[in-house]
Amino acid sequence: MGAQEVERAIANLVEAGLSPEDAFDTYSAVSVHVRGSVVLHRLYEKNQSPESGSRAIEDAVFIDPDTTPLITQVTGQGHRIGAPDETNFEYGLNCILDHASRLIDEGSDAAGSAPSRQSKATKSPVQRGRADRPLPVNALSGFRFRHVKVFVA
Repeated sequence: MGAQEVERAIANLVEAGLSPEDAFDTYSAVSVHVRGSVVLHRLYEKNQSPESGSRAIEDAVFIDPDTTPLITQVTGQGHRIGAPDETNFEYGLNCILDHASRLIDEGSDAAGSAPSRQSKATKSPVQRGRADRPLPVNALSGFRFRHVKVFVA
């Protein structure tokens, strides 16, 4: 992705109500999440070769129902610990998008104008000057694990 495409994505997030700083950070978080998922998927696929055997954590670690009942229950329902799959990818992406939506909501609750730029460590999310619009569903929701698989093949 070129600089203009990144700029356009960040601008869309600003238009949705994030400050430029939060839009940049949100874009960066999604980018790292997607690229990290690609790397993990490639490693997972590589380690699934017949000669090396399975490398999922559930296969590498003995899960005793008596000592790990919660892990046993949830993995029995199909969840996987740290696996580069659709469920884990979607959960991580939704966490990032939910956080961005909360930032917008916090900004819309603040009636005052944003003070001069401070460092992010000392500036509250409310002080970052959000518009009072929720994050549109389509702002970043097009990123899905199935799109990550395109980069893996």
